[in-house]
Amino acid sequence: MKPAIQFLISVILISFTSNNALANNHAQPTPPKETTEANTNAQPLLSLNPPSEATEDCLDLTLMAGLSRIAGASPNLIRIVQGQQFNDCQVSLEEQEQTKSLVRWINGEAAKIGRVWYYPNGLTAKYWSGSVWHYPNGKTARSKKNWYYPNGQTAKYGSGWHYPDGNCSSQDDLLSWACSILGEEYCETILSQIVDADRVWQEMAIMELSWHAYVKSNSERRP
Repeated sequence: MKPAIQFLISVILISFTSNNALANNHAQPTPPKETTEANTNAQPLLSLNPPSEATEDCLDLTLMAGLSRIAGASPNLIRIVQGQQFNDCQVSLEEQEQTKSLVRWINGEAAKIGRVWYYPNGLTAKYWSGSVWHYPNGKTARSKKNWYYPNGQTAKYGSGWHYPDGNCSSQDDLLSWACSILGEEYCETILSQIVDADRVWQEMAIMELSWHAYVKSNSERRP
C-alpha cells in the first residue's frame, strides 16, 4: 500500500487528469493563462526530486535550491544554487570519490566548509549535523523532521500540517487549498515530479505550493 502522502498526490493528479478530460469534452473559452496559474519565480522543472542514487552534495544542493525558491530569494542566487545542483546531480556515487566538493560559489562566496553549507549571499544553509536547515533569509526552514515557512510559522510539526498563517490543517486540505489558488496546471507540474519521491521531497513540495499560494493570495488582496 502506498504511504498516505504518496496516495494523496496520486489521487490529486488523477483528479486533474479527469477534470482536463471533462473540460476537453465541453468546448469553452480558455481563461487567460495569467489568471489560472501562479506567477512565481519557482523553477520546478529542474530540481524537485534528486536522482535515486544521488551523492550527498546533490541531495544538499537540491534542498538548498528548494529552500531558495520557497523563500523568494533573488533570481541570481537561485540560478547559482540550481546551476551547481544541476552539475553535482550529474555526478555518480563512483565518480564522487574522484571529484572535489564545491568550495566556493561562482560569485566568490564560500559554499562549503567541512560539512557546513553556505548560500551565495554568505548566510548559513546547513550546520555540520545536518539536522537544522535555514532559508537564504536566515530563518529556520527545517529542524529534525519539522518544517517551517519563511515567515517563521510552522508548516509541519510531527504529523500535523499548518497553513502559512499558523492555523492547523490536514495534509489534503492544505494541498487542495494551495492548488485552488495556484491552478491545476502549476500544481500538476510540481506534484507529478514527486509522486514516487522520498518523503522529504514530497513534504518540501507541499510546503512550496502552500507558501506560493499564500503569497499569491496576499498579493491579490492588496489595493
